[in-house]
Amino acid sequence: MNRLVHAALLTLLSGGCAAKQDLFLRELPDAPKAEGKTVGLWPSTLLFAQPGAVPEGMDSFTAGLFVGNVVHSGGYVYAGVDGAGEVGEEAGLPVRSKEFTLNAEAEYEPLAQAWLDAEIFSALSDVTTPLRLPAPSVAIPAPTRLPRRGTDPADGTDNINLPRFDLVPTPITDLSAFPAGVDWVVAPTVVLYYSHNGGWFIGQRMGTGSGARVRVFWTVYDTKTGAVVSYGDLEARALSPYVLTPNKGQLEDLLIECEEKIHRLMQDAVVR
Repeated sequence: MNRLVHAALLTLLSGGCAAKQDLFLRELPDAPKAEGKTVGLWPSTLLFAQPGAVPEGMDSFTAGLFVGNVVHSGGYVYAGVDGAGEVGEEAGLPVRSKEFTLNAEAEYEPLAQAWLDAEIFSALSDVTTPLRLPAPSVAIPAPTRLPRRGTDPADGTDNINLPRFDLVPTPITDLSAFPAGVDWVVAPTVVLYYSHNGGWFIGQRMGTGSGARVRVFWTVYDTKTGAVVSYGDLEARALSPYVLTPNKGQLEDLLIECEEKIHRLMQDAVVR
């Protein structure tokens, strides 16, 4: 069994039924053995800022790559066909909040990157002596986005826009991106990192109370070939179903809860 999934199962079993909906895991490669390797760590990046990461016609929020705070307001948008044959409001079931106000990007973006940098560095330090590297001089290719088929047990009342998607890392063909004297380089990426008040996310069947969502992705590259050695993808949520209008401190608590859930799985997940 994949080490990351095995660790997740232990976490779920020890945390009770409620935890089952708070961690979203994929079957991924085992963490590679770092023995005898010199491992470098690039500063983390924001996925939405990488070329080609946001699909055409979408923005970072609708694409599930937002970093910041989401405010739902204005009631709901309804889907369906009205008497004139036109799709419009009040014609069917609710499908999302009417208005989304996105804010706090300037506050959350450096916070998310600094947190992920520290998490990856800590995980690497458990098994090797990582080298902090400057950002590469060339753009790192975004991972490939693959729509996920079928449904998820959390669909319906979850605090994320649908449809879901998987990420697959892309090899680096421009070897000038890599520094000399390092065997592997780890590239951490913040996929999403947001908090929100109560509302209705796009594609869900019901709304949700206030909450937070964090998803991180990392790739381990071989500097000699640019090939992918391994990669990881962790996602966590926190919900406060009875609080619809949280204050700043409550939003921070929810983000911290997500961070702690990911932390418990991060150790031994990058390299071993």
